[in-house]
Formats: sequence, C-alpha cells, structure tokens
Amino acid sequence: MKKWVALALGTGLVLSAAQGASAENPEKKDKTKWKLVWSDEFSKSEIDQTKWNFDTGNRLKDAEGTPVTPG
Repeated sequence: MKKWVALALGTGLVLSAAQGASAENPEKKDKTKWKLVWSDEFSKSEIDQTKWNFDTGNRLKDAEGTPVTPG
C-alpha cells in the first residue's frame, strides 16, 4: 500500500513539474518576420464594395458566361 501511495505522489509531482516548466515563459517572442499588410474587420453594417464583391447565385457559368446548372 505504501508503494502505491509513493508511486501516486511521485507521478503527481513529476506531472506538476512538467506543467510548471512549460508555464514559466508563456510569452515566447515570435521570431518570425511576419508583417500585416492588409485587413478588413467587417465592422460596418454593409460590405465595403470597393474591396469586396459577392455572388448570391447558385449557378456555374461556362466559358461564354452562360449560366449552367450542375448535374
């Protein structure tokens, strides 16, 4: 019985130490050179049509622009 208690306590200590080691430095500096060049947060009630357009149709178009129904 004492061996099981010692094993359980030892395992708990090892696991808690492993979690503590990863939490010591939560803010690793990102060493990549990424730079945001464009974004749109869609914060207005309508889409900015100078940046975006959309198609509400469900049809495909062939090479001449004629709508075709798949199937």
